[in-house]
Amino acid sequence: MPDTRAAAAVGRRYLEQYPQEASAQWLEQQLFGTKLPAGDAGPGSNGLLERLRRGRQQDFSAGAIVVLDGWFFARTEARLLALISLQAA
Repeated sequence: MPDTRAAAAVGRRYLEQYPQEASAQWLEQQLFGTKLPAGDAGPGSNGLLERLRRGRQQDFSAGAIVVLDGWFFARTEARLLALISLQAA
């Protein structure tokens, strides 16, 4: 199992800046939408990873950037880290 401590720490920093997003259900909705197509919901599935990649690219293109401790993250990346932090708690 991967060590998620660093990801969770960054996610907590994001939630300190955006406490209104501190809901796992809300973050999942923003990241993954209401329903994934069959076969796309499993951990590490290509469909899920592709959605996250597209979201990241769209964020950078649209300027949806979050700065955390001097590091630049696409909003999608920051929200995924926030979700990890909530699940690690």
